[in-house]
Amino acid sequence: MYPNKSGLKVIVFLLFAILPQYTNAQSGVVAEYFNDIELKNEVLTRVESKPYLNGYRSSPAPGVNGEYFSARWTTVITAPLSGDFLFLLRGDDGIRLWIDNTLLIDAWVEQEATTHSSSIVLEKDKQYEMKIEYFNAKLHSVLMLSWEIPEGGFSFLGYTFFRPQTEVPVSAYSVDAPQPVVQKEPTAVPEQKVAAKPVTKKTSVVETPPVKDKKITKPEEDRISPDDSLKNATHGSMIAINELITLKSVRFVLSKPELLEGSYKELDAIAAYLKKYPHLKIKIIGHTDYEGNWNANYTLSKQRANAVADYLKANGIAEQRVFVEAMGASKPVVIDDKLQNREGNRRVEFMLIEDPIKAGQ
Repeated sequence: MYPNKSGLKVIVFLLFAILPQYTNAQSGVVAEYFNDIELKNEVLTRVESKPYLNGYRSSPAPGVNGEYFSARWTTVITAPLSGDFLFLLRGDDGIRLWIDNTLLIDAWVEQEATTHSSSIVLEKDKQYEMKIEYFNAKLHSVLMLSWEIPEGGFSFLGYTFFRPQTEVPVSAYSVDAPQPVVQKEPTAVPEQKVAAKPVTKKTSVVETPPVKDKKITKPEEDRISPDDSLKNATHGSMIAINELITLKSVRFVLSKPELLEGSYKELDAIAAYLKKYPHLKIKIIGHTDYEGNWNANYTLSKQRANAVADYLKANGIAEQRVFVEAMGASKPVVIDDKLQNREGNRRVEFMLIEDPIKAGQ
């Protein structure tokens, strides 16, 4: 016998009322990565399937060092049955494990890959908060979690022996809701004996669209001889190929891509230099401070690099010779709590690239 229409409405209502609490759940763990060994200089947060590391001087996540980094994984774990669980955590180097704020494993030292274990009684289908912390000092990075559950093996006089050790299944981990990858910039650099070694990232070069009928004007008093300005802007008469140089006088309106008047001296010098050496191309790299939203900072850095590119193109440099690269807040030169000390992070850099075809002409 099928329910009547009113009965169907009740069923549908109950389904929509109950299901969201399950559909919002997501399997996995929330992973946080830090570019130091003290879990302070946070770089990135994302959801991963499980807590796991196995590399040799390799970056575990975008923007994270291959050595001298730390990580934290948090999740909710569900016990498949009741009984005494033995957790085994293998790490190279430091490792810590908490279950519901109970510190089960604490081996926060430099060590070769070593397995530490501790047991705790869990109840079937009950959820427990889990946190794992890790640091790698150098070379190998290893982090693996497994357990022995209270079944299987050989029982005698109420004791169980030879229980199989298995990796904690991915289905046991869950987070409350999906979380996107978020890159964060550090707020402080902790003191440590060995400085973190940054990983060089390859970034794509994005060609800017051509500028049509765009004129950029500046006050007459800001115009100076390009030859005189070139010496001050580049600290010499020649600029090395592929050398990264900061445009020290190029500044922008706060939180905007609008050039301030004092920026034109250096830009005139660069334009004059490019005209003198037509076989050279230029890559312009924009940076911002690490305050605020990461995506907004990335967009602003791209807009500012484009503003410099537009100025050069409007002053006689062919658009096919000008490229831009946006770094956002990913490459700070100063990490400090004081706002005035971080001004150098809001900068534009450039690099000259030799065109091999024109150079040979």
